[in-house]
Amino acid sequence: MAGTGRLTTHVLDTMHGTPARGMALDLHMVHGDHTHKLLESYTNADGRVDKALLEGEHFHLATYELHFHVGQYFERLGVELDRPFLEIVPIRFVRGPPPPLTPPRTGEGDTQAVPLVLPPPCGEGWGGGVVTRDPGVRGDDGDPQAVALYPERRDDHA
Repeated sequence: MAGTGRLTTHVLDTMHGTPARGMALDLHMVHGDHTHKLLESYTNADGRVDKALLEGEHFHLATYELHFHVGQYFERLGVELDRPFLEIVPIRFVRGPPPPLTPPRTGEGDTQAVPLVLPPPCGEGWGGGVVTRDPGVRGDDGDPQAVALYPERRDDHA
């Protein structure tokens, strides 16, 4: 089933204090135990894609994954890590029907954005991490809340 609306993304690089320009990303549709790639893209100077990843009749009610090529991005910038941790960061999300009793939206339909905030990759016992919004974790206002995805602390100095 197709719908209205559009899918976008925005990636910020907190190590450099800038949008993550030139990060490769892939969009996949999930079908049970397998996926198939719908498209490949790169972020622009604003850390966004130039046009919606999916829009209108192409943005089906389905499960999707965005794969962000974080390791390649930092490598391209010349960031050297003693222990690289993140290579490709997949974010799986579902575009489902609106909840019951949701007031109808006006205009072009809904825009669903998948934001990604990259904290500085670091050593000293930490492997880096990612912050994103988790649609399953909602605040008092009902909006998805930011969730930090960090590896377990490695205490090599004990």
